[in-house]
Amino acid sequence: PCHPAPNITCKDHSGNENNFTGKEVGFYKPIACRNVNGYSYKVAVALSLFLGWLGADRFYLGYPALGLLKFCTVGFCGIGSLIDFILISMQRPLSNPLHLLRGRRTENM
Repeated sequence: PCHPAPNITCKDHSGNENNFTGKEVGFYKPIACRNVNGYSYKVAVALSLFLGWLGADRFYLGYPALGLLKFCTVGFCGIGSLIDFILISMQRPLSNPLHLLRGRRTENM
């Protein structure tokens, strides 16, 4: 079963609205639910702004390889830190560098 986040209002196909408190089951799926990643947007932006040159933002978001690479290159000489700060501020953390080159997500390829 999947539990929606608190204070979510969903409208079903017949127009009925359901307000969820986060404790009740919202729906059942035959496959496992994909929960929200659990990372705080504010913490990610703050880490990117103040410690992005050390790769702390990438370690926090679950990309240890990129975090280590940013740490060893001092945030790609500042350019990578600036790009990451902009992407994280726009709520689009970059997991695949080809995403920027192709202009679309490459996760489903």
